Amino acid sequence: DETHKSDSVVTENIYSCYEITNYLIHQGHTEIGFVGTVGATTSITDRYLGYVRSMLENNITPQDVWNIPDRSQEGEEVRPLKCGGSGVDTYNKHHPKEMPTAFVCNCDETAFQLVKELTAKGYHIPEDISVAGFDNSIYAQVCSPPLTTVAVDIEEIGKLAARRMIKHMSNPAKKGGGVFRVPGNIIYRESVRNIKRE
Repeated sequence: DETHKSDSVVTENIYSCYEITNYLIHQGHTEIGFVGTVGATTSITDRYLGYVRSMLENNITPQDVWNIPDRSQEGEEVRPLKCGGSGVDTYNKHHPKEMPTAFVCNCDETAFQLVKELTAKGYHIPEDISVAGFDNSIYAQVCSPPLTTVAVDIEEIGKLAARRMIKHMSNPAKKGGGVFRVPGNIIYRESVRNIKRE
């Protein structure tokens, strides 16, 4: 909150997305897209920055054509690569003619929708395109195939938030305003293919 100085406890978005992008690169992927509307939320922007950092450190130039939005700047959800109800592909400009071998998605719900839409277009996951998510939410588990994703450490976030609140209750005169970042962990599932072995 820009108007109020208080502590925040958040997931370490930049480094966590950096790590999952590195994982895709170590699996042999060099053509990797990002699905998420950069600028719509702080977490999406941070996750995008982690993706870009990993790509650049591995001497891979991110391609704008593979940066696909999943919502409007106002936060209204859109479905990546999906045709509009009128039958017109309202996001056709975001449907690249040539697809990458992998996508990093800003969250599991977006990854779940992407897998459904790619499958409807005739792609096989992960044989044709690998997909990675973020959050380790229910969408990661019900997706077919189950998603490789970053697990948010909700328990540690809760413990740290509780400790910060207790500290401030014990010393209310002391001002807050610190940002505490809790790292995530990659959960390896079946949505990513190792193309390095082939």
